[in-house]
Amino acid sequence: MKKGTSLWIMLAAAILLAIVYVAFINKDRQSTLDPNEIDFAIADTAAVVHIRLTQTQEGKDLSTVNMAKSPDGIWTINNAYRGFTPQIGHLLTTMSRLQVRESLTGKGEESAEKIISLMHTRVEVFDAKGPIKTYFLASSAKDNRGSVMKLKGADHPYIVERPDLQGFVNPFFTIDVDVWRERLLWRAKASELKEIRVEFTHDPAATLWLAHLPEQAWTLQPGGSSPNPEKLEAYLSMFQGAVFAESFAERTYPGKKEELLTQTPDIRIRLRYLDDSERELVLFERTDNVNSFFGWITGEEELYTVQHYVIDKFLLTQQAFSTDPT
Repeated sequence: MKKGTSLWIMLAAAILLAIVYVAFINKDRQSTLDPNEIDFAIADTAAVVHIRLTQTQEGKDLSTVNMAKSPDGIWTINNAYRGFTPQIGHLLTTMSRLQVRESLTGKGEESAEKIISLMHTRVEVFDAKGPIKTYFLASSAKDNRGSVMKLKGADHPYIVERPDLQGFVNPFFTIDVDVWRERLLWRAKASELKEIRVEFTHDPAATLWLAHLPEQAWTLQPGGSSPNPEKLEAYLSMFQGAVFAESFAERTYPGKKEELLTQTPDIRIRLRYLDDSERELVLFERTDNVNSFFGWITGEEELYTVQHYVIDKFLLTQQAFSTDPT
């Protein structure tokens, strides 16, 4: 073997040993830390019934979001709004996966303590018996991999991460109430409906009107003709439960709903349930953003943005269900 080759092999082996050594030392240091210092993760998120997020600046509480889960699993936000379950699910998943990425010492620890004292989000988690865990979440780390956090009662702050996340965890703990509120357009399964109408106000001939009575077939109205069975089955299969808007829009577009109330909607979607209750979504095309509509539920106050990729699959015309091969 050539001398140069041997040197490269020895160098590579030395580097590998150094990496293994550092990894071992870091793991050993982590294992010697007091669990009361580093135990950020919630082991049983299914037992969580209450989460309180409070933004604090220099010791003064500024704003709070309270999330409470009822015995039947429904989340409520600030005792006023139904919670958006998928978003709360992301938060709970993050809580279950938190782990210390880095210990802080010297000036790094001193700086972290100052950051926490200046501003943080206090995260309080409860089960049915009472408090499970409280910690303080401050800013992201310098490399945006992890966040400065400290457990209540702990002596030291740490850089904490969610290992499967390429970034910091702060966005999962926002105190923006609108993020946690449900943005429900409708909740419906095809078996719960007796009528579906998709009205294209600028092209009335395209309006879709499907109706049926219990134990009877769906028909196209008016007239009662039979829709194409394959297309009907595919369409009804999309009504599988809840459909949500993208965001609450009024704060970003103040006065927009009042402006739109003076205009004719481009599309109306009306669902009538077997108990004769109705839910109507009105939609307006946007000139500023082709990716979504403005819209709201008739009888409700909130203005939403509704993404095309969510709603377009429901916007079929009457002609799409024709059994006429021409």
